[in-house]
Amino acid sequence: MARRGGGSPASRPALADRVRTCATQHRHQPPEGARTQPGERGYPGRLRRRDHTSHIEIISPMRPLLLGPVVENPAMSEGDRREASTRTFLACAAEVARLLDLEAAADVSEDRRGRHLAGAARRPLLERATLSEEFFEPLMAAAVYDPEPSFCRWFVEPALYAFGRRRVMTALLGYLRTGTIAEIAGARRAWYCAHLPLRADRSPAYAPSGSRDPALDEVDDVVDQWRKSSSTQQRDHRASVSHDQA
Repeated sequence: MARRGGGSPASRPALADRVRTCATQHRHQPPEGARTQPGERGYPGRLRRRDHTSHIEIISPMRPLLLGPVVENPAMSEGDRREASTRTFLACAAEVARLLDLEAAADVSEDRRGRHLAGAARRPLLERATLSEEFFEPLMAAAVYDPEPSFCRWFVEPALYAFGRRRVMTALLGYLRTGTIAEIAGARRAWYCAHLPLRADRSPAYAPSGSRDPALDEVDDVVDQWRKSSSTQQRDHRASVSHDQA
């Protein structure tokens, strides 16, 4: 893994545009939706946060693949879905690596490049005392789109330390409520990682100012909302299966 040289961040397309470019290389391309609102930096459905303890309104998940609602193509085979997911994950991991000024080695194959970038970013992410705001959405997207359940922790954990458990879980709740089938599955995988215990000796981002604000990790209401949404989805799924069998 090498440090990236040359080119200013302003000269590079936004993550949403780069992931969309990956998606268009696949023959199954969902339709493009509405544009983001001003100030959303290419990420739809940003979370409106009043303060750490107030209610957080879920608008929609932070979806880098498309802007606006996503309609999955039912004609896609499992192999097609896996290929599309791999491409999306690569773009998300590449954005995290770009923010860290890292780039993949030239001899890494495309199908392993996303995992290579994720592995290279893992330690630097945990070693930083702070992560700028622009890290949050790529970290969440990479965690959700990571095809390997064992590794989405690499993106969730630094987000927990830097941004707080409440904000991370709220983002995953957004994916659960309005995501595609693949995004819902990814959010469920990442949800388990979002319960990781936090330790002061694990990352300097735990308390960069000397103490950690407890409100960052207050999640009782978010967990309740997750359980309700999950139960509703399961109930609707059972009803759908029963209807199909009737």
